[in-house]
Amino acid sequence: MPKSILLVDDDPETVMIVSEALAGTDFKVVQVRTLAEARSRISQRLPDLLVLDGFLPDGSGVAFIQSLRDRKIDLRVAYLSALWRDEAILGRLTGELGVCRVLHKPLGVSGLRLQIERCFEPEPVEVDEPLEALEPTPEPGRAIPWTPGAPRPPRSAPKPKTPAPPSRKKPLFAPGQPVPELGALEAQRQRLRRDSPDMRARLFDGLSDRVEELRQTLSEASQEERGGDAVLAAMELARRVERTATDIGLLSVAVSAAELRGALEAVEGGHLHLHEVLPALLDPLLLGVHAANPGERAEVADPELHLARVLLIDDEPQSFAAARAAARQRLFAIRCVRSAEEACALARAEPFDLALLRFDLHHEQGGVSAAEQLRAAHPGLPLGFLAEAWSPARRHRAAEIGAVLTAARPLTGDTLSAALRRIASPEGEPRVLLVDDDPNFTRVMTMLLGRVGVAVTAINDPERALGALTETRPDLLIVDALMPRVDGLDLCRAVRTNPAWDELPVVMLTGMSGRDVVVAGLEAGADDVLLKGIDTQELLARVRARIDRSRAARRRADRDARTGLYNRRASAEQLAARVEEARRLRRNLSVALVRLEGPAPVIDAALEPTAQALRGGLRGYDLLGRVGPTTFLATLASTPGDAATRVLRRVIEAVPGQTTDEDGLRLRLGVVCFPEDGGSPEELMRAALERVRER
Repeated sequence: MPKSILLVDDDPETVMIVSEALAGTDFKVVQVRTLAEARSRISQRLPDLLVLDGFLPDGSGVAFIQSLRDRKIDLRVAYLSALWRDEAILGRLTGELGVCRVLHKPLGVSGLRLQIERCFEPEPVEVDEPLEALEPTPEPGRAIPWTPGAPRPPRSAPKPKTPAPPSRKKPLFAPGQPVPELGALEAQRQRLRRDSPDMRARLFDGLSDRVEELRQTLSEASQEERGGDAVLAAMELARRVERTATDIGLLSVAVSAAELRGALEAVEGGHLHLHEVLPALLDPLLLGVHAANPGERAEVADPELHLARVLLIDDEPQSFAAARAAARQRLFAIRCVRSAEEACALARAEPFDLALLRFDLHHEQGGVSAAEQLRAAHPGLPLGFLAEAWSPARRHRAAEIGAVLTAARPLTGDTLSAALRRIASPEGEPRVLLVDDDPNFTRVMTMLLGRVGVAVTAINDPERALGALTETRPDLLIVDALMPRVDGLDLCRAVRTNPAWDELPVVMLTGMSGRDVVVAGLEAGADDVLLKGIDTQELLARVRARIDRSRAARRRADRDARTGLYNRRASAEQLAARVEEARRLRRNLSVALVRLEGPAPVIDAALEPTAQALRGGLRGYDLLGRVGPTTFLATLASTPGDAATRVLRRVIEAVPGQTTDEDGLRLRLGVVCFPEDGGSPEELMRAALERVRER
């Protein structure tokens, strides 16, 4: 006779997995979503097994089990737990509440059937009193009256339990019963993948939804200093993604989810900041899930390394071939779609560095409409336009929508490189430190500056301002003139007396009008003194102008005059920062030296072409510097040494004029990898120099 199982869970994924695991068995599963429905079912007929989630829309699973035990309803219960394993909780469930098995979410199809079957295995019983004195056990199928408001029956004091002799404990497997091996479980999992394509497709859809939910949760967590409850929720989602990906054979996704979960545990423990693990660990997870769908594979130039991800929207498919060829040439990953709707859907599932649209998509200025849809759905995605011909009116319209590039169609490799150089500045997004004791004002300013791509760190306690300067290293300081304890004038004077910040632009805001206030602010060292009621567009323009000038001055101090790359001093500082970042995130960092050899006039003529080839062939956020009269430095983050070697060989081969003659130009390359070849910048530079000399 089939055994009846009442499943109480409102999670469609759990219901689907349980149904699939028990398909073709003698178990009959009835599913309900709420505790109220469960009470109704139990009052009509007692199931052989109750499988109950811990958190339901109308109450707690633990409290429901307690109410069953208080009413002397002896019913086998398996508890579905979405929490981390806790000995205290497990002890209460399996001891006081008599739960026969705790099943930890996310559930695995391959082992779930075995766990359900074990719920029906008899346990050894210690007889402490005559059997006739025991409470009668309701038989399956007998109706149990249920009166929600009835008083609880008196409970007799529990008898002290005598531990069962070891010999009486039922073994996990009976004598002669074969013990399942890992290979057998893997074979079962393989059969699931082969024989249940619909089930795998449904699980994949659920996995995609979980990953998107994880991404959104991490986005919410990043808005807080440590993430709070959102980090805990993200840890649980990562665990569920890991288990589901394992069950349907997406091992790379499972590994990425496990690495992300471990990093989130470090964030929760206070050992890492959330911004240190994103997007380095989230990007591989999102890309892995998207690449697993055969209908959504990216056109990747090199599976081991792509320099950027580009989304192309064009209504003429014949243009896609040229775009893909250009992408392969420059080691980019490119996705080609024909409509704004497809582009928005794809951008929700996969991160992109740039979207390029045909200006007259479907009709004149149709690309502008598509760009507005993309901008509304993904405000931070840089946009560019392609057209066969550009008129002043078209360029003006593209600028109004915020295009970073207007270029000729069809797409070429030079266009891709130019676009990525514009959007992938090594300096990153502009940073502003905002100091004001009014939380409402800082909230509004953060929102306004965020709309134009400025990252704002807002603090309401002026005494924390100097420490925040060191932590955030902003491009601009905005400070209120009048604040309690430390006002803006005193703060500005303190900044100007510190050699590390004496050139930092300072904009002072005040709610008081008058010439005296402006003069006092300028004398204290502010570069601008503005009224808080200033026009929004003027305020944003002044802030942006100050940031641009600050960065331009910094670039002039850090750049090699001949090539425009980082000079020796700045390269050393940047290399130390990249090595420390790689150490913190536990990822690879390839460090390369490119040395020019030959007669002095030949080398001198080749400096600019070599710098241009490196700049055009590598990613915008890779470090490039000139560290000697004939030597260039490059670092490639998250790139193994062999992949970096192949990429750099391809790049330097494009430098013209190379020969094998003693009187000609020769380029030597040395590539090493952190941490295998060295743990410090000095060790890596020495090792790379040795590789150059060996060649």
